[in-house]
Amino acid sequence: MQSDETCGFHLGFRLVVVTREAILNDDVDSIRRIPAKLAVAAGVTINEFVYGLFTSNPFMSDGTKVFDDGTQTSHANRGRAR
Repeated sequence: MQSDETCGFHLGFRLVVVTREAILNDDVDSIRRIPAKLAVAAGVTINEFVYGLFTSNPFMSDGTKVFDDGTQTSHANRGRAR
């Protein structure tokens, strides 16, 4: 029987500050680098989340683990190689 799983995410919002001094000094290059740095940080965050899912092997709502670790038989989806 299929059931829906839920997952919670923590969104760590941070404030990006562009100082008045940077604008007055016409420091456009440092301001232009902000979106690229945010994109890299987002990619790292997603990678860490997925890696954590694979390494922690959490339990689902039916009491079984996400990935078969060789001890569970409740999903009945194990097979033999031919």
